Amino acid sequence: MNNENNGTVVPVETTGAEMGSSTEYQGAEVTTMETTTTTQATETQATETAAKPARAKKEKPAPRNYPFMTKAQISAKIEADFGFACQAIEILYDRQTKHEQDTKSTLNKNRRGFMSSHAVHGSRIAQLIRSGAVLEDADKDRVMEIAPRYTKQLAEHFRSAAIEANPALAEQAACFFTDQ
Repeated sequence: MNNENNGTVVPVETTGAEMGSSTEYQGAEVTTMETTTTTQATETQATETAAKPARAKKEKPAPRNYPFMTKAQISAKIEADFGFACQAIEILYDRQTKHEQDTKSTLNKNRRGFMSSHAVHGSRIAQLIRSGAVLEDADKDRVMEIAPRYTKQLAEHFRSAAIEANPALAEQAACFFTDQ
């Protein structure tokens, strides 16, 4: 509706352009309100998150009557004992094929030994450990970085070694493992 100079009210038709501009303006207001609401929610979440204490990592209990070292036990032992971590690096090196040991690489996709990203450093460090050389700090850090990544292989190795040492464990292991 428009007001004319003579004081009478005359209805005026509005065009699509006029409607669109007013609608766009209203849309901008709604967007502004949503942004404000989102900002308030994010600030509230940030304060709630900061107030919560960090959860302690739960350790899974070993299965009853399980005679072998679990992956969790191996991981904990690697973190606690640097000598065991060095032993783990040597075990992984031994699991590499002869050609992989010679080339310090991973050629076979046999899921044994180091993965390709660890092969060079893992092989070099294993050779240093075997020779009795003192490891530098960077090599010690690499040992602690590499060894925990292979708990599944290490558990398999220790299980095989235990069965080899005590064949009676093979019967007990049969209830936990099936041929795949």
